[in-house]
Amino acid sequence: DWPWRWYLRGYGEGGQYGEDGDYVRYGKLSGDDPSFDEDATVLLVSDDNNKKVKPLLPEKFGEGRYLIHRWWFPEAGYRGVTPGEVWEVLIDRSRWRTVLDFWFYRKMPRPIGFSDAWVYFSDDIPEGPLR
Repeated sequence: DWPWRWYLRGYGEGGQYGEDGDYVRYGKLSGDDPSFDEDATVLLVSDDNNKKVKPLLPEKFGEGRYLIHRWWFPEAGYRGVTPGEVWEVLIDRSRWRTVLDFWFYRKMPRPIGFSDAWVYFSDDIPEGPLR
């Protein structure tokens, strides 16, 4: 359920926006027997769990929408770099290619990390303009 507990921290488990009840609840999707609140109007499911949850969804949920959710830069290439390491790259021409490929072509030495999701909306949600 991470990072959703952080993003939605004020809406569930007695959060300040859920004064008349929790607006956000977390199902158990790990293991072979996933469970979720069947009274929910919106379900947010990680891409990894979608294959086992989708067959269990009640008919009131449609096909769902794929979300490109989180991408993160591969930190291993720059995190904790010291001035001495920068100097070593500057004086070693064989290491310039990696730096130039990034600056001019945005070619990464490692792939960008990601964590995508699916969102399902219930037919119980009334249609109307968003405020």
